[in-house]
Amino acid sequence: MTPHLEFARVCKTYRRGERPAVSEVNLVVKEGEILALLGESGSGKSTLLRLAAGLEAPDSGVITLSGGVLASDDAWIPPEARDIGLVFQDGALFPHLSVARNVSYALSGLSKKDRKSKIATLLELVGLAGKETRFPHELSGGEQQRLAIVRSLAAKPKVLLLDEPFGSLDPSLRRDLRAELRDLFKQVDSTVVVVTHDPEDTLAISDRVAIIREGQIECVGDTQSIYQNAPNKYSAHLFGPANGIAISANETRWVRPEYMKLRPVGPVGIPVEIVGTSMNCGSRYALARPSDSRFAVDNSDWLISLASDQHVHARDSYCIKIPTGRKG
Repeated sequence: MTPHLEFARVCKTYRRGERPAVSEVNLVVKEGEILALLGESGSGKSTLLRLAAGLEAPDSGVITLSGGVLASDDAWIPPEARDIGLVFQDGALFPHLSVARNVSYALSGLSKKDRKSKIATLLELVGLAGKETRFPHELSGGEQQRLAIVRSLAAKPKVLLLDEPFGSLDPSLRRDLRAELRDLFKQVDSTVVVVTHDPEDTLAISDRVAIIREGQIECVGDTQSIYQNAPNKYSAHLFGPANGIAISANETRWVRPEYMKLRPVGPVGIPVEIVGTSMNCGSRYALARPSDSRFAVDNSDWLISLASDQHVHARDSYCIKIPTGRKG
C-alpha cells in the first residue's frame, strides 16, 4: 500500500492559551486501507478528521492527498474540492428526500438511465434494494447509517472519513453493521479513516490503528499487533484489561488475560498465588498475585482468563510462563 492521505507536523489550537487539540501530528493513511483513530473523548481524533475534510484549517503543518497539498501555510483547498467524503454519527441524511434521491444527490454528470442503474447497484451493495421510495425516518438506525455511507461512496471519494459511525446503535446492530461495512469497503477498494473511542469497533473494522492521546499520536500499527503487544500502558488499556509484566528494569510487556495461562508449579515460569475470581459477560477470570512483587507493574494483581472447566481457589499456587512479545 502507498501513502495516500498524510499529515506532517500538523497543529491546531482552538483558543489561545488552551492545550492544542492536535500537536505535531505525523500520520500516513495508506491507499486502500481502513485506519482507525482510537482515543478517549477530547483526545483530538475528530479534530484530525475535520482538518482532513477542510472543516478546520491547521495552524501549522501540511496535509496532502495523493501527493497534492490540501492545506499548508500558503495553500488551501476548500472542502468541496478535496474529493473527501465525510459521514457523521447522525448520518446527516436529507429527511425530505427518498432513499433513491438521497443517493442521487451525490451523482452528477450521469444520464437519467445511468443514474438509476448506479443507484440500484449501490443500494444492492448495502441491502437497501426495494426501499428506494422510503424516507430516512422509515428506515432502521443501521439502514440510515448504511444509506449515509453509500451516499458518500457514490461520489467515489479518494478517502472516506467516518466520525463515530456506530455510536448511536445498539450492541447487536453494531456487530452486524461493522462486519457489513468492512466487507463493503474492501469490495469497492475504499480508503477509510474511522474515528472511534470503542476498541471493539477498532478490532472489528480496521486494518491499522493510530492511537491518539492529548492531541498527539501515541502509536500506529497493525490492529491485531497493537492489541496483542501494546507498546505502553495507555495503548494497552484502551483495548481493555491488560496485565503489566516487568521483565526487567527496562522491559515491560502488556499481556491480555486470554494470553496468560495458569500452569502447575514448576521450575519454569513466574510463581503466583490465586487471590480471587470474577466474571464478566459470561467469561471467568482468576486474580493472581506474583510471589515476587517485582514482576507486577504498579503492584497490580494479574487478571487471567479461565477455561469453562477450569476451577481455582484462593491461595492455590500456580506458575505463569512469561508470554513472548514485543518489548515495551
